[in-house]
Amino acid sequence: MWTLSFILLIWTIIDYVGTLHYSKLRLAGSNLGNQGRVEVLYNNTWGTVCDIGWDRSDAAVVCRELGLPFSGAVPSTYSLFGEGTGEIHLSNVNCDGTETTLANCTWRKEDCNHSMDAGVICQQNAGITPIRLVGGRTNNEGRVEILYNNTWGTICDGSFDVNDAAVLCGMLGYSRQGALALRNASYGQGASHVWLDDLNCSGNETDVALCGHNGWGNSNCNHTENASIRCFSTESVRLAGGPSPNEGRVEILRQGIWGTVCDDHFDDKSAAVICNMLNMTGSGAQSRAYFRSGGYYGLGTGTIWLDDVQCIGNERHIYQCKHNAWGVNDCTHSEDVGVVCVPASESVRLVGGPSPNEGRVEILRQGIWGTVCDDHFDDKSAAVICNMLNMTGSGAQSRAYFRSGGYYGLGTGRIWLDDVQCIGNERHIDQCKHHAWGVNDCTHSEDVGVVCVPGATTNQTDLQYRLRNGTRSNEGRLEVNRGGVWGTVCDDKFDNNAAQIVCKTLGFANVTAQVAQQGKYGPGSGPIWLDDITCFGNERSIADCYHNDFEVNNCDHSEDVGVICNTESVRLVGGPSPNEGRVEILRQGVWGTVCDDDFDDKSAAVICNMLNITGYGTQSRAYFRSGGFYGPGTGTIWLDNVQCNGNERDIDLCQHNAWGVNDCTHSEDVGVACVPESVRLVGGPSAKEGRVEILRQGIWGTVCDDQFDDKSAAVICNMLNMTGSGAQTRPFFRSVSYYGPGTGTIWLDNVRCNGNERHINQCQHNAWGVNDCTHSEDVGVACVPASESVRLVGGPSSNEGRVEILMQGIWGTVCDDNFDDKSAAVICNMLNMTGSGDQSRPFFRSSGYYGPGTGRIWLDNVQCNGNERHIDDCQHNSWGFNDCTHSEDVGVVCVPGATTNQTDLQYRLRNGMRSNEGRLEVNYGGVWGTVCDDKFDNNAAKIVCKKLGFANVTALVAPQGKYGPGSGRIWLDDVTCFGNERSIAECHHNDFGVNNCNHWEDVGVICNTDCGEWYSSFSSLIYQTIVYKYSPTFGYVAEMTCKPGYVVVNKTSTRFESAVCTENGTWSLPAYSACVPDEQKNVKNCSVNVDTKHRTWNETQPGTIAEEKCPIGYSGMVSRQCSEEGNWLNPFYNCISKIVADLIKAVESLKVSPSAEKITDSLDQLVNVTKPENGSSYIGELNAVTDMLDTITSVSNVVGATDKQADSFFSATSNLIDTKNADSWQSGGDQYGNYGSQEEYQASSDFIGAMKVINVVDKYTDILLNSIGNKTDSSKPIHSDNLVVYLTKVNTTAENLKIEEEALGISSSIILPKTSLNGSNSISVVVYKNLTGIVSSKLNNVNDTTINSEVVTISLDNWEKNANFVVDITMEFAQDVRSAPICSFWNKTIFAWDTSGCRVLSSKHSSATCRCTHLTNFAILMSPVIQSNLNNMVLDLISIVGCSISLAGLILTVVIHLFLWKYINKRRVAVLLNLSVALIISYVMFIGGIDKTENKILCTALASLLHYIYLVVFSIMLVEGIDLALTVLNVFKQKPKLKWMLIAAWVAPAVIVGIALGVTKTEGYGNEISCWLTTKGGVIWAFVGPALFVILVNFVILVIAIRATLTLHAMTKKSTVEKSKSAIWCLLVLMPLMGLTWVLGVFYLDESMAWVQYAFAVCNSLQGLVIFLFNCAFNKRIWKACTTKQKRSSAASRINLNSRSTSFTSAITDNSDVSMTTHVTYEEKDTTGQFANQQ
Repeated sequence: MWTLSFILLIWTIIDYVGTLHYSKLRLAGSNLGNQGRVEVLYNNTWGTVCDIGWDRSDAAVVCRELGLPFSGAVPSTYSLFGEGTGEIHLSNVNCDGTETTLANCTWRKEDCNHSMDAGVICQQNAGITPIRLVGGRTNNEGRVEILYNNTWGTICDGSFDVNDAAVLCGMLGYSRQGALALRNASYGQGASHVWLDDLNCSGNETDVALCGHNGWGNSNCNHTENASIRCFSTESVRLAGGPSPNEGRVEILRQGIWGTVCDDHFDDKSAAVICNMLNMTGSGAQSRAYFRSGGYYGLGTGTIWLDDVQCIGNERHIYQCKHNAWGVNDCTHSEDVGVVCVPASESVRLVGGPSPNEGRVEILRQGIWGTVCDDHFDDKSAAVICNMLNMTGSGAQSRAYFRSGGYYGLGTGRIWLDDVQCIGNERHIDQCKHHAWGVNDCTHSEDVGVVCVPGATTNQTDLQYRLRNGTRSNEGRLEVNRGGVWGTVCDDKFDNNAAQIVCKTLGFANVTAQVAQQGKYGPGSGPIWLDDITCFGNERSIADCYHNDFEVNNCDHSEDVGVICNTESVRLVGGPSPNEGRVEILRQGVWGTVCDDDFDDKSAAVICNMLNITGYGTQSRAYFRSGGFYGPGTGTIWLDNVQCNGNERDIDLCQHNAWGVNDCTHSEDVGVACVPESVRLVGGPSAKEGRVEILRQGIWGTVCDDQFDDKSAAVICNMLNMTGSGAQTRPFFRSVSYYGPGTGTIWLDNVRCNGNERHINQCQHNAWGVNDCTHSEDVGVACVPASESVRLVGGPSSNEGRVEILMQGIWGTVCDDNFDDKSAAVICNMLNMTGSGDQSRPFFRSSGYYGPGTGRIWLDNVQCNGNERHIDDCQHNSWGFNDCTHSEDVGVVCVPGATTNQTDLQYRLRNGMRSNEGRLEVNYGGVWGTVCDDKFDNNAAKIVCKKLGFANVTALVAPQGKYGPGSGRIWLDDVTCFGNERSIAECHHNDFGVNNCNHWEDVGVICNTDCGEWYSSFSSLIYQTIVYKYSPTFGYVAEMTCKPGYVVVNKTSTRFESAVCTENGTWSLPAYSACVPDEQKNVKNCSVNVDTKHRTWNETQPGTIAEEKCPIGYSGMVSRQCSEEGNWLNPFYNCISKIVADLIKAVESLKVSPSAEKITDSLDQLVNVTKPENGSSYIGELNAVTDMLDTITSVSNVVGATDKQADSFFSATSNLIDTKNADSWQSGGDQYGNYGSQEEYQASSDFIGAMKVINVVDKYTDILLNSIGNKTDSSKPIHSDNLVVYLTKVNTTAENLKIEEEALGISSSIILPKTSLNGSNSISVVVYKNLTGIVSSKLNNVNDTTINSEVVTISLDNWEKNANFVVDITMEFAQDVRSAPICSFWNKTIFAWDTSGCRVLSSKHSSATCRCTHLTNFAILMSPVIQSNLNNMVLDLISIVGCSISLAGLILTVVIHLFLWKYINKRRVAVLLNLSVALIISYVMFIGGIDKTENKILCTALASLLHYIYLVVFSIMLVEGIDLALTVLNVFKQKPKLKWMLIAAWVAPAVIVGIALGVTKTEGYGNEISCWLTTKGGVIWAFVGPALFVILVNFVILVIAIRATLTLHAMTKKSTVEKSKSAIWCLLVLMPLMGLTWVLGVFYLDESMAWVQYAFAVCNSLQGLVIFLFNCAFNKRIWKACTTKQKRSSAASRINLNSRSTSFTSAITDNSDVSMTTHVTYEEKDTTGQFANQQ
């Protein structure tokens, strides 16, 4: 047998490692002979080579064997040259590169597929491949071009990275370090070939040809994807710490290390060299570089490379300047120099002008903008300014001129220059003659301005033209470009001849050009270049026509001319006006007509739109004329059966017969009438009001005011599109010819509208033209949107001022009587000043705060709720009725989210090096601004720091200007604080926005001090881990954790140490802590282990994460953590196959170019790649596929989803959550260890693991849910293996919505009552059949739970609006688990299942019904932790039987004692009867109501009553104990009245329950399991606390009673055995009566002590039986009382005469009678006999 095994072993080795003697070798899959897929001929069969282990040595051997160049051979993998077919003959080929044939190399046979076929590129490494950089501003940057086959080509940026850039920079002689890879043709697009694609360099290759790539010329790119690089020399430079890239601390790279430059001898010339190195010299302009000394931009770190730098200024590099040796200096980082590089074009600007070409001159010097005085300034000086701004035009003479006397407004700050005198050819204003910088005798009223107009001649024929604001490209407002500036043309004298020239120039050939109606395309902006143009029509340009000089005109932009270039594809012929006639269409150069079959007004609208006769801003009234109305045409009838929707842009886009196919004659030629304006307002002061005139039958006429009202006015305004933008229009009518009488026809009379009609013709009215009116009754209308019917006047900003209202065309004010903030809110809402997403904080100002108005006072006694849309909707006096003067005019302030006493200002620090310092900025009214440093001190700084969350800080005001000037408003000035204010807004300060500061006075704040690093110098880092919480700044913590097996020095068993950064910048704990070996505990390493994927993990230290590469064919890493306790956690296979990786690229491309076909194809591939029959997937692929589905969901939300796509989508998600993937999903459960805690892991994502899949399904279902309302089918079920999706419309007429399990093939059903469906249109249900083991089953803070049902997800639109929303879900149990069902939902905020808002409505053996008050993902969980049901049935049986028996015993006890009331001790019986009655009530309620959980209100009431009655029971037990104690301890004294103690026993529990209900608001009274108190929130302690108190007190009393009994004189004569029997008997009798058996309940929750549960159930359920036995059945005094009742005469008298008794509570009675009150005869002669007889 061993021989056979040996032979098999040898055969296996031969098969696994060896050589293959093939006969031929070839390259396939490429048209080029030097590259291709490697194939070998073996056994007369061609096969491929697997790329596992395929490298450059293997490729060189192949090329050598084929006789091809091999010194630069490049291997290719992943079937670069396409997948082969047939056998894979070789894999894991291992050559050393010297072999002459591949057959001499070794190989191993491994599983492989053709997606891994190996290939080669054979080439000679004959020196460096020629490359160059093109398109860059300097030699070290640009588009990469490479020379191949004597042709320059580019490189594609696919997978292009810094490693590739490093190789290319190295080839060019630059440093590889810091090389930048740039994509997307950053330096312009190349031409010719794209030589290389998917370049894959490691970074250390000497030639780019030696890197991996797709092969020469093999790419799928175009030149928009050309790769570019930026290289740096071995000494490079950068600016750090500045507010912009143009300024900052100078840092130089040398020997791979960045360092700073000392400011000694450094000046502006040296700064110029730095700026030149950085290419920040501007475009042809003189650079204005200057330096900053003294660490202006903060302190650098590391080496100070240069000192004593002295430059001439023309050096190309800083090292060419004179300086000390590199690294030699006598400086500290407080002397780090900074540089500001400002090109000339950025050192001057024009401000306050109407365009960028003109404005007030401002110059930047020393970082400060200032103005120029106009003394001696002339056009030559203006030319220098324009030249600096590059506004001289292209090859044209500049037409620059100046504006004096503050023409463009007054500047602020410094006046830098005065008496400027230039020749005109200077390159910078500084080269002109002028006073010293900052020396002048001017004010800002003399600030000079400049206009830069590029030169041109009046006969300029090369003007550029464009048409703007038209609906199509052939029409619009005419604009011309002169000297680089676009302007308009005035319509004076402009006619169709001029329009024809424009259209020809724009490329519209054979057109009919016409001038558009004045103002049709709206007003333009900028200069009006031309006026009074008169053309013959044959000119080449309108500049050749007669016209005024350029920019000489008497026009405004309301006269800007418009041009229409009609291409005449359609025309109207034979009509009385151009707007109507027979339709004729031009096709194939022939005009023809259109037949009227099926032609309607919608088709007519399309014709009118093609003719641009739709009006401007009005609704077109197009209608057709049939039957040859405009006469028969001739020639071809082009179209028939035309059917349009009305929104087509061309008649050809409508449905119609084929061109020229018809059954018509010209008697059916259709005609069209286009009425661009069917209504207009005439005679009013603005376009929004006037006399109503209507166009009918081509004639304008008026409307009579009879019955016309505001509703009719609203229709007119709607027709005119004057409804406002998002605001309520306030239209009103004007009667009695308010806007003057019209002329001609009165078209309408007695108009009555509802207000929602789209046209006045849809209202009720007399027949057209029928009326009894004159033009003195012509009606008028005013269309004023709400935002234009109110305004704020006299305030400092547009957001506040005196309220003025427009009524009847007259502005008037509002009186402040009864006006409040609610009314102010209505005004702000009308003005659309409610903020963006913020709650408006409006308030009013009374008593003419913004000055008295004039004219009418329209409103008085205004009272609003605040939600009205218009002030007229509020209560108020009649319009114009008031008893006010203008001194009472009300004002309003509209500030979103702010008040003038705003203590909740928002704060931020800007421009600091860290988050705890910077320029202070505050947000007031939604606008960020700064704070002036006047009077601002450390008290104010401390308030700011507190508001920013920096507690207990040393707050400091930063040096002035430390963080640079801000911008925008300066909100606060003169801030004076005591330091205890909540906000600086509460400190004394000027009004918001009132200050005398500029931004150089913006205050800065520093909130803490850096502590640096904290570390231990006494132990090696291999023994510990130090984590800084946030940053090592004040208030934050550094934590040291010793690794397993080590502890903190001098702290036994402690592995954790921490230090806090203190206020003075030092750590609270010096760096003396160390980790030393723990002698008491030595944690072992994780031992060698094989996981479920058969991967072997070697021995690993605790707390270490081991990583290995993914299996062959997959990319990524596999990680597994050895816990600190020395146990392996689940491995995390973050592995992705090439197929999935390619799919990721395809799906990502959908974001750029989405299409239905691509989405469908991607989904089909995802279904195939995730099929369960393929085996389980790695967690990396599961996450990747989930992310791809999420991407597809986002794209589908834009482009929509088809039914086929939905089926594929849910098939893919079903595959993901298949049970075969359960282990993979679970393997991600330990990954939160990398975050430090599960909370941090949860914070990184709302959904992790398989819950991500459910989240994606929810989002995709929402998309389908939104679209179902537009479809005719009412329901849509989608079935897949592991989930079912059901979408349906909501039937609002049904009593409820019920989704049955039979309809879906699932075991769950859903019912929504009608009240839960109000306002809802559609619903979706997703049922996951089995997620056990796939998603987490953790219930809040309980881990030991399991999902025992389907998981149901429900989505219903608008359900949140139903206050009483409920949904009932019935779910069958997946397994027969003997525990109570728990209705739960997935709560993403706690990353666990939760029960809030869900409860068990009913429960059966195999299912449960849950009722929830919200919607999400639902499931039934079961847990032995919450209720152990292993013994549940037995315990329930014991409780019910025991309680029933006790109930009978208690009833008998009560009856017997009442029957013998006269013959027994009243005090003893009173307590016993009260206890018995309370127990009877508790037993009845427990048996009848403990499980009535269906009704929440009833269950809460029962739980409250049970809580009360059980507390009563314990209170009476306490009375029992107290009475016993008093009896024992006060035998011969008078005892207190029992009545008051019993009353307290019934009243005190009611107080406790009432307080508990008030505090908890009934939460915790009743749950899914029983109508009793829950442990959640500690509610149970409202019972357990008092109960434990009673048990403790009664236990003490019991000990006292037994001890007192045993010390009686009668007991002293008994033996020890007899005494023990008496004590035990006493204990058994008194424990149930005093509630001491309840102490067993303390141990009830420990499931390991099952006997305690049984003992507790038996003892307490039989408490009533015990009371009956020892107080009735075994009580001889009861028997004696019975006898006495029968012999009621002499025996009773004798006992009363001969006995002197004292009653006290004891366990001993005469004649062995045991009761809580025992009568003992203390006559010496009888006592001994009594106790003797008892025993």
